[in-house]
Parts: sequence; C-alpha cells; structure tokens
Amino acid sequence: MIKLSSFQDLKKLEANTQLPDSMKVYLRDYVKEMLSRFQSESLENFGSIFVLENFSDAENYTALGFHSPMNTEKAKYFLNVALIENGTAFGVTQLIFFQDNFATIIFAKDSVLIAYEKQMKKEAM
Repeated sequence: MIKLSSFQDLKKLEANTQLPDSMKVYLRDYVKEMLSRFQSESLENFGSIFVLENFSDAENYTALGFHSPMNTEKAKYFLNVALIENGTAFGVTQLIFFQDNFATIIFAKDSVLIAYEKQMKKEAM
C-alpha cells in the first residue's frame, strides 16, 4: 500500500516496481492536480490517497482509516479508467469515500478489487 499526500510521496510511487509505469504516470498527475487545486503542499488536512497494490492491502481497512472492512458499494464516487502498458490494457478503479469531511481516495487495479469483493461476499455467507 502506498499513501500519497504530498510531492515528497511521489518518490515512493516512482520507486515502486509492482505498479505499471502508465499507472504511475496517471497517479502522479492526479496527485499533482489535487495539490494544485487545494493550493497546498499536503493533502493531509483534506484527505488521503491510497494505492492498493494487492489483496492484503484491501483487507487492511484500519490503515485506510476505516473502522470496518471497506465496502466498495458505499463509495460516493466511482471511476474506472483503462490504461495501456506495453500494448496491453488493464483497468484501474478509483473509489472516494467521505467520513467526517475527510476524503479517502483509493486507486487499485481492477483485479485487486475483484478479488477483494469476492472474498467479502464469501465471508458474508
């Protein structure tokens, strides 16, 4: 899991070897745009941006600032983007949750969220 809230955090993103380069570019541009819009060096007072790299990141709801497991159906905003890496397309989902005037923005490859949602449905049975 990568938390992105400032320009300095973008170094963690660039150093990551698990994420495709096209996803890193998309996320870097997104964080820069958010910092510019809020005219701030950090988003800490407004919210947090997380990149889930794998299934266990999605399960770690306390690190995401949630009090219970993440329910993707309760997201206030949902966006799916198709990115291309080496000629192969893959989906990236953005979810935004609001709690007490604080935004938690989550990005993950579709495959990570699909695996998480399947597990949550199994546990609910």
